[in-house]
Amino acid sequence: EQKKLIEIEKKRIESEKKKLEKDKIKLEKQMELIQSKAVSGKFMDSITAFFEAKKIQVLENSVIKKNNEFDFIIRFPSAIGEICYYCMAKNKKKVNEADLSQAFLNGQSKKLPVMFITTGELTKRSLELLEKDFKGMAFIRI
Repeated sequence: EQKKLIEIEKKRIESEKKKLEKDKIKLEKQMELIQSKAVSGKFMDSITAFFEAKKIQVLENSVIKKNNEFDFIIRFPSAIGEICYYCMAKNKKKVNEADLSQAFLNGQSKKLPVMFITTGELTKRSLELLEKDFKGMAFIRI
């Protein structure tokens, strides 16, 4: 009878070990995921640093494409008082006219002026569009 109890206890210990190994693997995968998110969050960090440097207050923010595209409603002081803007931030090498048009339409739907923040450069066509059709849009490259 004592042998049976010892066998049962051994089996229980073995199952506990297996469960602990599975938990350890799961935890390691979660840590890798967290670290990869931290590394890829550099664009958001640069936006946050820009906002802090310019004393811009974020009223609303939403993630459109993870770590590459964000929407904000921002407020900042000016000579005539505080101004609210719709802000689109894109982590892209080349900004085309579709990107600017999308930001402009989103700003119009919210009845706010538009600020477009990016890490990239404007294409020739989008530069023309910005100068002619989207005169009120603020374009900022960080």
